[in-house]
Amino acid sequence: MSIIAGLVVSGITYTFAKTDESMKIDEQTQKKYAKAYERQVEAVELIKAKKQLADDTLMKVANRKRAILSTSMHDFIKLYERIIQINFVPGEGILELNQLALVSVKISEIKQMTVSAMSPMSEKEIVNVFLINGLKGLLIAGPIGAVANAIGGTMVQDSKHNLSKANSQLKISSIVYSQAETMGVALDAIAERSEKIATLLAKLNYIFIRLIKNSTEIIDKNSFDRNNYNTEERKNLMTSINVADAIKKILDTPLLDINGGITQESLNALQIGSKYLQEIEQL
Repeated sequence: MSIIAGLVVSGITYTFAKTDESMKIDEQTQKKYAKAYERQVEAVELIKAKKQLADDTLMKVANRKRAILSTSMHDFIKLYERIIQINFVPGEGILELNQLALVSVKISEIKQMTVSAMSPMSEKEIVNVFLINGLKGLLIAGPIGAVANAIGGTMVQDSKHNLSKANSQLKISSIVYSQAETMGVALDAIAERSEKIATLLAKLNYIFIRLIKNSTEIIDKNSFDRNNYNTEERKNLMTSINVADAIKKILDTPLLDINGGITQESLNALQIGSKYLQEIEQL
């Protein structure tokens, strides 16, 4: 499934069709239109080269989110249900942390998310749920496609008027290529942000898995009497909850908006998550 540039490519392809039509109108303009056509072919190749990487990294993020929900978060829910059975009292940190972080509403949300993540999903559903947070519509609304469509129509009209207009097509093809370069920069930015988020999730999840395992072993050993837990063991339980909360915030954050642009929220989540990861690694 092509996530990014389907409409972009279709829009430029439409331009090619219009270019062919305009070339047939006046044989004397063929060379100039052929040159313009060639320039636009270069624009398509540029987009194709960029979109594959963007598609791949976006799907990496989506699949990583889904995998975390269906494994680590699923295991954490079981752990959390055991943590709240321990008879901790105010002042020991656990109860206060529950109020600040994973309150019952968030736990309910995680449960629903884990169920959804483990259900069969199409690639389109994965994209909508894990990249644009359930929003519908094309990820790229096609700014280049729209420009290319308009340009294609202009080519036909100009060709009908007179030969001198053919010169304008060369300029227009340069505009199309320039737009493709601009979109290429946008696709590079999406790929870069996606890769960073995927890497951050992988690192946090690695720590999360260890914390869940350690916390589960601690509860197996100490059961549900708070007096059996030392400071270090309580700290491990609290860190498990904190990491779960941090990961959930990243999972909740849409990477793309409805128009295919990178969201500011994803940048904020990346910065906060990276800072939190550094703090954990220093513990």
